[in-house]
Amino acid sequence: MERLHASLISAAAEHGRNVADLKLRFLVHQPAGCFIGGDLRSPAVRSIEVFGKMRSLLEPFRQYAKNMGWQSVYWCYDPVHLQDAWERFQIAVADTWEIAGVDSTDILQKICSLYEAHAPFRSTGLQRWERQHMAMHDKNKHRPWRLREKMNPSLRLERWERRHMAMEDKNKYGRVRKFTPESRLSRKLLTVRKLIARWAHMLKREVRLADKERQKVIRQRKAQQKKDQEERRRVEVLNEKRRREAERSRREWVRKRMRSDLTMDDILGPKDVLRESTPS
Repeated sequence: MERLHASLISAAAEHGRNVADLKLRFLVHQPAGCFIGGDLRSPAVRSIEVFGKMRSLLEPFRQYAKNMGWQSVYWCYDPVHLQDAWERFQIAVADTWEIAGVDSTDILQKICSLYEAHAPFRSTGLQRWERQHMAMHDKNKHRPWRLREKMNPSLRLERWERRHMAMEDKNKYGRVRKFTPESRLSRKLLTVRKLIARWAHMLKREVRLADKERQKVIRQRKAQQKKDQEERRRVEVLNEKRRREAERSRREWVRKRMRSDLTMDDILGPKDVLRESTPS
């Protein structure tokens, strides 16, 4: 804080101003992801002394926000210690807000609600920590690769020497055959044979996939053809129905027209006409 105060005085003096004339405001940006899943911002103050007191209250809790890589915070602190730290963190937040002259009731309620909301993530981290510590009791070769202990170079050299001496003893009694150029050639041929077999398997798989795709296209084409045939049949039936309706309408119209064109002579006939024309 002394260096910050001195820097502000020097910067203000260079511009011919006083520090009080700058109207600066200071606040503490406190990482608290371990407790509330995010960062905490303190109230802004104008006094550097008050800002220093606020920062000194929250400074001890920065150790719980350090980047621990793939490990969780439980690798450095046990759950009991973290619970105690959470209680001390609430007290420190309340004191910080009181020093800044702000009521701490709302912020305490807010961080408590965030703490409860962050409980599933803490539970997941604790379960991961328990699994990893249980894996630490397994043999080194059965552990996850991140938890395996690196072998000491001296132990690695000692193991190699023992294995080499055992190989020499077996070669002495003829149990293990030394590698010859023929054996090396046979191993290379075996590797090439395996690669060819794998390549053939990949080609067969590609052929099967291509054939499967072709069958799918054929099925889709047949389904489309069937759908088109049904559509044409439906259209033909509809056209035939329309044609019959048109023919029936035409016949009805002709029948009505013929009825309207009949005269009285056509209705009475020639005999009736002669009878009516002769006087009685």
